[in-house]
Amino acid sequence: MGVMPRISSVFAALLAIAPAAPAGAAPPQVTGAYDSPLGRVQVKGDGTTFSGTLVAPAGPCAFAVGTEVLKGTLLDDSLAGQLRVCLSGPGCEPEAWARAV
Repeated sequence: MGVMPRISSVFAALLAIAPAAPAGAAPPQVTGAYDSPLGRVQVKGDGTTFSGTLVAPAGPCAFAVGTEVLKGTLLDDSLAGQLRVCLSGPGCEPEAWARAV
């Protein structure tokens, strides 16, 4: 239970997407570099598919530079996908992919 709020805050920090645009308007800008609790993440996209890699790691997860930490699909003005997380505790894998919107 303690992991989910942190996952949500990481995903929100990574994807500060512009407010919803009116129908027919240009899609929100997602590509760019974002600061997050995981460190600085470079987000790149191809159409509606996006991924993010660490360019400057920070925080409690010791992911290396170049590690993919985000993958998702743009749905209108929201990104649905997965975020790489590090977990601790009995029975937890050291790292995993968590679903997020």
